[in-house]
Amino acid sequence: MNHAKAILYFLLALALVRGVVYAAVFPPWQAPDEPAQFERARAALTSDEWVATSNHPPPWYDALSRAMFSADYYSFEGGPRRTYSPGSPLTDYVVLYQEAYQGQYGGRPAYAVVGWPLFLARHQEITLQLYLVRLNTVLMNVAIIWLAYLLTRTIFPRDLFLSLGVPILLLFIPQHAHLLSTVNNGNLAELLTLVALFFLIRGIIRGFSWLEVPLVIIFSLAAMWTKATAYFLPFAIGTVVLFYLWRYRRRWPWLLPVGLIMTGLVYYFAPSRLHLLTTQAWSHLRAGNFYLDPLVPWDLFRSFWALPGWFTLQLHPERIFFLSNAFML
Repeated sequence: MNHAKAILYFLLALALVRGVVYAAVFPPWQAPDEPAQFERARAALTSDEWVATSNHPPPWYDALSRAMFSADYYSFEGGPRRTYSPGSPLTDYVVLYQEAYQGQYGGRPAYAVVGWPLFLARHQEITLQLYLVRLNTVLMNVAIIWLAYLLTRTIFPRDLFLSLGVPILLLFIPQHAHLLSTVNNGNLAELLTLVALFFLIRGIIRGFSWLEVPLVIIFSLAAMWTKATAYFLPFAIGTVVLFYLWRYRRRWPWLLPVGLIMTGLVYYFAPSRLHLLTTQAWSHLRAGNFYLDPLVPWDLFRSFWALPGWFTLQLHPERIFFLSNAFML
């Protein structure tokens, strides 16, 4: 056990150092959707900025646009090069989630957790603010590695290889390290989901207590309010509930009312976006228009949960030529 803890502490330290290196090496704004994600984290500081649009932008919108071009943002993307136009709205360069999703993309408290360092540095240069939020997500990665160990240890208490192998595998996935060192609300969603799954699995193995049941529900709801990738949690929890209802079917007279109350609470506190998607899916199913696009399972396989992060870092052709020559030397 002492050896396992020593190795775990080494892995956590390595996750911290590795995350800081990734956060420092990757150029500003060059992570998937990072400008838009940072905009939400920065806007979460005040209620007025949270509902701001390109028609009534806060002053720092222009600073964000200038920072992107100062970092040569569009040199890392394919397509025609773009130039900065003073006074142009931020939507010319970034898809604002507030406008694209009508306020249904992610909750303000979740983004406040992602961007809490900005409460102490809201008047600093905006690129420095970006790096502060990146460091916060690096700490989330350390917590995720620790939770992965606890979760695996709960399932396989006597298997040291699996207990340490799972967090080691998670630690060295390049896409995961990349995404967990940049600004994205999916990082917090992954952390909250792991907490919910930890209490769920511990309850399955050791027996549920009256404390663990609400904790599973609370962290599941928090994950769903953070990002839509956590919408699978009610189905996972519901499956476990069905097994327990059958196992303790003699206690249905009091289990069923409790289960209905819990289901009602989850439905009431679930994000409105989940309600909207569920309603749309049901209407398509009733109309006979429900089908599975072949692109969907492929995207799910490439998703945040199957293979965390994006596959590539887009580089300008000139930089690719330079790097290829450097490796040949």
